[in-house]
Amino acid sequence: MRGGPRAGDAFGEMLLAELEIMQAGGGRSVTEIVERDDGFIRAASAARYFARPAEWAPFERRALDLAAGRVIDVGCGAGRFALALQERGIAVTALDISPGAVEVSRRRGVRDVVRASAQEGAVGGEATAWFPYLLCSPSELAGLVAGTEWELTDVEHVDQVNYLAVLTRGP
Repeated sequence: MRGGPRAGDAFGEMLLAELEIMQAGGGRSVTEIVERDDGFIRAASAARYFARPAEWAPFERRALDLAAGRVIDVGCGAGRFALALQERGIAVTALDISPGAVEVSRRRGVRDVVRASAQEGAVGGEATAWFPYLLCSPSELAGLVAGTEWELTDVEHVDQVNYLAVLTRGP
């Protein structure tokens, strides 16, 4: 890793290290270890952040297929969703707070990448008013829709690490 990790951006440094391995021809991968405050622990290859849609879980491909209009990819990481959406001709803004993730997404070809948190909102704090489709984590979703007219109408794979939530505007 180029001089060691920067304080506060371990995720971005992991993505940058994985990108450099991939550009050098691969053969090995960085291992990400996640430990959440709810006790969940997982170790996995960082290569998954660079996977093509054919390698994604079925619910991730479904999320991609549902995307329409302008999309904001909250917490874009290495930009895999944003790149897939761009290839389909869908306008997407990729958003991440990690400087390393933003750099990786740009280097991979994501055209519209913004360094900001979901709450800072690259769209003036009103992401749900500007974008009809959001890609984000459960905590980001809660912050984005709190106090709005949006309602949770469907959840798939809620017991998994990642899930698909469908929101609609309430009455």
